[in-house]
Amino acid sequence: MVSQKFEDDKRIAHYLMLNSYFITDISLWYGQMGIALVMSEYSKYMGNKVYFDVASFLLNNMSEGINGDLALSFASGLTGIGWGIENLIQQGYIEGDSVEICEEIDQRIMEIDIKRISDLSLENGIEGLLHYVIYHLQGAIKQQTKFPFDKMYLSDLYELGMTLKQQNINKRLELLLDIYITFHTTQHIVNYNITGASHFVAVEMINLQNKISSYPIGLRNGLAGILFNAINARRQE
Repeated sequence: MVSQKFEDDKRIAHYLMLNSYFITDISLWYGQMGIALVMSEYSKYMGNKVYFDVASFLLNNMSEGINGDLALSFASGLTGIGWGIENLIQQGYIEGDSVEICEEIDQRIMEIDIKRISDLSLENGIEGLLHYVIYHLQGAIKQQTKFPFDKMYLSDLYELGMTLKQQNINKRLELLLDIYITFHTTQHIVNYNITGASHFVAVEMINLQNKISSYPIGLRNGLAGILFNAINARRQE
């Protein structure tokens, strides 16, 4: 007998398949990037390529939506989208050189004076930026290709990191700064162990007996996040 939880998973997955293309948000937390990650995971879990076809469709659509209006934001902008692309490559869902694929994103990031960013948060500031920069550098090292950021930018980020280390910052940011400072000295990424989006998923309990369209669709506090958590829970059973 098929469990109700399994049927709920399928219901969410099919809803995402039918509706994700029509949302205008392409971000990691709330839009198409996060859904692409989840559909890739669900495709692997179910052994059904049709779900990955949805992810591929979303990725092709997102490439047209990266423009000058997007902020640096990890939650809803460039660094989160870049992190998602890097994740899909490092997890083997898509092939390609992430430095080439994310070249436009990286150029936009380097145009922003990092020393003038006062927001330290994961959502919109330095913590989110570091997640992308570190993961992206890790990908370049694995693929034995050139670094995605120029020497001036990497040096500026190192100087900022050394300054922030002298301040009262949260443990998550401090850990990321240690990883980056070590990289700047050794050219190696050590102890960046975040290999999936589960680190960034936060979901509230929902009642799927209600109308499913009444809930947000994204990875963060939305249907995609609920499906992502369900996949991880099933793998551990």
